[in-house]
Amino acid sequence: MGFEVLPPRAPISDASGFVTPEFYRFLVQVQRITGTGLIESLRDAEYLTYTTSTVLPNAKRLLAGTALSLSLAASEATINLDDTAVTPGTYGSASQLASFTVDQQGRITTASQAALNSDNVTEGIANLFFTQARARASLSSGTGISYNSGTGAIALDTTSTRNTDHASVTLTAGNGLTGGGDISASRTFDVGAGTGITVNANDVALDTASTRNTDHSSVSITAGAGLTGGGDISASRTVDVGAGTGITVNANDVALDTSSTRNTDHAAVTLTAGAGLTGGGDISASRTFDIGAGTGITVNANDIAVDATVVATLTGSQTLTNKTLALGSNTVSGTKAQFNTACTDGDFAYLDGATFTGEVILPNSGPTNVYTAGFRGMPVNEQSSGAYTLVLADAGKTIYHDSGSAHTYTIPANASVAFPIGTIVRFVARNGSGTVTIAITSDTLRLAGSASTGSRTLAANGMAEAVKTNTTEWYITNLGGLT
Repeated sequence: MGFEVLPPRAPISDASGFVTPEFYRFLVQVQRITGTGLIESLRDAEYLTYTTSTVLPNAKRLLAGTALSLSLAASEATINLDDTAVTPGTYGSASQLASFTVDQQGRITTASQAALNSDNVTEGIANLFFTQARARASLSSGTGISYNSGTGAIALDTTSTRNTDHASVTLTAGNGLTGGGDISASRTFDVGAGTGITVNANDVALDTASTRNTDHSSVSITAGAGLTGGGDISASRTVDVGAGTGITVNANDVALDTSSTRNTDHAAVTLTAGAGLTGGGDISASRTFDIGAGTGITVNANDIAVDATVVATLTGSQTLTNKTLALGSNTVSGTKAQFNTACTDGDFAYLDGATFTGEVILPNSGPTNVYTAGFRGMPVNEQSSGAYTLVLADAGKTIYHDSGSAHTYTIPANASVAFPIGTIVRFVARNGSGTVTIAITSDTLRLAGSASTGSRTLAANGMAEAVKTNTTEWYITNLGGLT
């Protein structure tokens, strides 16, 4: 009959190296079955133990070496690799450089990483790093460019005329062009199409429709007076100066023919001042002729004049002092005949029958005396378009109103217009006209025959006369229609 003996689930020896009771009983049962000598054979066999054994003379103890540790469990022993101080993880990347330390047992005892740049990588001898400092040192400023090697900043040099602000720059179309403008946008210049010119997209052409650009094959160059040669323009033509009497024509000039008596040396010629002239001389230098200043003649730089102390002319403004002007029945013409000295009745004897076509002024530009030469009638000055203020020239005149509208005639103050004392002015309002108010500014206007003063109204068909009696006073007489 058969049977089996199973080994126990226990270690052969305990922590002290002795055979455990469970295994001892197993060995005794095996020896009973197999006979003597089993225990001795088992004892003398070679064993691997984790502690020193006192019963197994050939047992070899299992020890943990460097960087190893041994851990025991109920049924097993585990050999462990000792941990190092390295933190588990991934070291190194595209931008990080990894660094490790490995001991004799092949363990990584230190691990670190640093940025992958020239600060953390040793530079070679031939292949140098491309550093910021070296990059900045390799650059320099150029025309119109400023460069700061400390900061690496590159900028336009604003002190250069190339980099000034062109906001105010204008492109101006010159002669023959149109267009242009400031440079805030793209500008176009076009050729101006003048007479006889056609401007196309990419060229300028003669306008063949213009008479300026017609076929000139029938045009001829004709030698005019003093010239020879010419012809049509189918070939080059020459026009020459004709060599007349006393003229020699050379290749590039025209000269006097010195063999001609017309072109002889005039060194002996003299310019002589004739009657009424002075100066002259030979023609070796510039000569001057002057008019001789005789009695009654004054010679000026650019003209000659009659000496008024001797005789007076009747043109221009003349002053006659103690002179007799016998006019007879002649006409004195001109703008003015002015007498600067007061005249009496007898002084006009020599003016009998004379006609003055201009103004006769005795002695100022306006009348200052009732004896001033003036009108025998009262010339009419019509003022019908609106209000009117008398002027000095109205002295001795009739101011005439011929309008259906009412208007005002004003006598100015003596301080404004100094009419001579004794001045008479007549006012007339035509039949059917509007009323006329005769007013005065700061002076006094008295109604003749009463003590009343102030403005007066002249009705249609009315007539009144005003006379100046002193510096600031006028009297007005009602000749009909004045209130």
